[in-house]
Amino acid sequence: MSVQILGDAPVLDGSAVGQEWVMPAALTYTDEAYQLFGVTFDQENSVDPRGFYATSPDGLDWTVADGDPLAGISLNLSPPGPVPGSVLREDDGSWVMFFWGVRAPLERGADLFRATAPAPTGPWTADPEPVLEGTIGAWDGAGLDFPSVVHTPDGYLMVYAGSNLGAPNEGQFGVATSIDGAEWTKEPDPVIEPGFCGEFDSRSMAIPRLREVDDGYLLFYNGLDPDLSTAEVGVASSLDGLTWMCASSQPVITGDDIPGSQGIHVIAVAAEAQGPEFLVESLGDGSSSLWLGDVSMTGLP
Repeated sequence: MSVQILGDAPVLDGSAVGQEWVMPAALTYTDEAYQLFGVTFDQENSVDPRGFYATSPDGLDWTVADGDPLAGISLNLSPPGPVPGSVLREDDGSWVMFFWGVRAPLERGADLFRATAPAPTGPWTADPEPVLEGTIGAWDGAGLDFPSVVHTPDGYLMVYAGSNLGAPNEGQFGVATSIDGAEWTKEPDPVIEPGFCGEFDSRSMAIPRLREVDDGYLLFYNGLDPDLSTAEVGVASSLDGLTWMCASSQPVITGDDIPGSQGIHVIAVAAEAQGPEFLVESLGDGSSSLWLGDVSMTGLP
């Protein structure tokens, strides 16, 4: 399988959000439109990171809404504040967001939280306590981030990134399940570890992104090699979301696939999109921009 970058220009950059860095934190597709929840950063760190919400009918032309939809999430989180991983629309029309954040003061790593809202623009109301925390002394004891959540017939499935205190830069992936989205059960051990697909992901793994397919799930992710150079995007597959296999021994996206890129930062997948479903954050000179990609399902194991 492969991911093809579409066009020779980004579809969204910092000029649309007023800061140099634009990160695609969570992407979904509902009501025949893409819904993007992002986080922006200032190059000099002179302005606090803030969230934004944007929509697009085709993934090419984006409209950024006024205001920060994440501003109302008041959990006393350290910068960069709440960072969405997944945003889902529920059967009753309400919305649920799963995000990560570091509770102040900085005594531990990030935890995973849940917030709900009547609309994607909010107001978002966060649960006061995390839905998942790292286990001290375990593989995820240094903190968790980027929860990727999908609906299942029995409730919800989550894949998240974590690391241990002995090797905080060596990310691994864990799985958790839930009936109601509020109470979660973690698998005790990581389900995907560095080196899962080869040399390109042999140092660390990050940014898991779930996608449902007819006979199971795909998981796109960032892989880093031992030199800790910029990320390359890999893909794994699973029939049940618990047991995973490598779906491609080679990365499906590299920085070389994007014109003028200095590397890949964050990826996002709109799993139900009626069209291109990938957004890739490409690094530039003191800035980043988002590029649209299309997934080819040929060659899956």
